[in-house]
Amino acid sequence: MKIATIGRPELRTLSARVLELLAPLKDEFGIAVSLGAGTYGGTTGSVKIQMATINQDGQAETQEAQMFKLVAPSLGLKPEDLGRKFRTFGTKTFTLTGYNGKAVNYPLQAVDQNGKRFKFPIQQVVSALKSSQI
Repeated sequence: MKIATIGRPELRTLSARVLELLAPLKDEFGIAVSLGAGTYGGTTGSVKIQMATINQDGQAETQEAQMFKLVAPSLGLKPEDLGRKFRTFGTKTFTLTGYNGKAVNYPLQAVDQNGKRFKFPIQQVVSALKSSQI
């Protein structure tokens, strides 16, 4: 199939194929590969390729995860809280995945059960982790 223009659907299709082709790198080099934000329009498109080493737990050691471990004590959290599950918004469960220092209002990152990414303010996560029985 030849592509004449690159729009959102074409970029999604191409991105999925690129990720598929890069998957063997995990076994060969022991790294996790993911795709970040992309741009498209007209006859061009681009997508960010992100690579991270895999820690002893089998999880990708992202830049945000490393940053969380460094700043956790100053946030009222422990480095071990990375990967902890917490509840907020009623019964929805999230897993703490990292810290983005550039995001002033919502610096803590988490994923829900479906893998969808969310951002949270520090105090909301601190409170949720303290009251969490998960």
